[in-house]
Amino acid sequence: MKIKGFTLIELLVVIAIIAILAAILFPVFAQAKAAAKKTACLSNTKQIGTAVLMYLNDADDMTPGIYGTGIPGSGTSQSVSTNPGVDVWQLILPYTKNMNIFFAPEYTVQNASCVEYTFPGLPGYTNPTNQCMGYGYNWGFIPFAGGGLFGDPTYDPTSNLYSIPGVSATSADNPSGLAVWADTTSPAQYSMAALDEIVNLEILSPSGPTGNERNSQLRHNGSFNLNYLDGHAKSLQFKAGTIPQTPRGPVYVAIPSNLTLANSVYCLSDSATVDLSGLTGGQFGQIPCNQVTNVIGQFGVQWWPN
Repeated sequence: MKIKGFTLIELLVVIAIIAILAAILFPVFAQAKAAAKKTACLSNTKQIGTAVLMYLNDADDMTPGIYGTGIPGSGTSQSVSTNPGVDVWQLILPYTKNMNIFFAPEYTVQNASCVEYTFPGLPGYTNPTNQCMGYGYNWGFIPFAGGGLFGDPTYDPTSNLYSIPGVSATSADNPSGLAVWADTTSPAQYSMAALDEIVNLEILSPSGPTGNERNSQLRHNGSFNLNYLDGHAKSLQFKAGTIPQTPRGPVYVAIPSNLTLANSVYCLSDSATVDLSGLTGGQFGQIPCNQVTNVIGQFGVQWWPN
């Protein structure tokens, strides 16, 4: 009795068809998964924003601040000790009652700079894996340089305590355009800032830029999730770049692709002051917040390709 089986050609044809289908479907599945993570991330951002509004209601409309030990940074310095200390997310934690919303689904970076936490109000909750939080607070264009949702730092040398207070939310020029929390570019500090070291740990090597950075490497393909002072949340397309020569060394830029939106995203008001002296070596000092986008082109930014 003759048994008929597949010929080699038939088997190869079937394998080729399966390979073609896989090549077509796998990217579709990956895109669907990324879209789901982005939606979950936007939900987290919205919940954080709602918690901030609840905090404002109980704090006479003053935004959260930071309190801790050590000497606070000045200008563009970032030498702040917050251990022990109280950060913004800790102040709004009683309103979220859920620490997990601060961890972004698409940002699972673990790094020693993202220290182990003990969270007030959640006894026993720690972060033993050093996972970085995925969202950052609006520090303005540059951390400690002014213009965002923090006031001027104060320091008491007797007690070695510092305070970076919040600001009055009613002083915002454009609440519907002013970001409060967003996908962070500095997870170690949990800041959202335009000109900062993009500690986007999936992208940059420990030694700095490699020249192969692309906007498509940014989270959500460069479409960051933000919540705004009026309570709404949405995605906004960002672009990134490198300033190779500054007194601080390379500085990385993450800014809305539509530069006309950048002022309202980062500036509490047009007249708020931003200190650029530490970034530019004295080329620019303190300037109005709405002028930062006018001078950014003079920094020699090397914008990343898509």
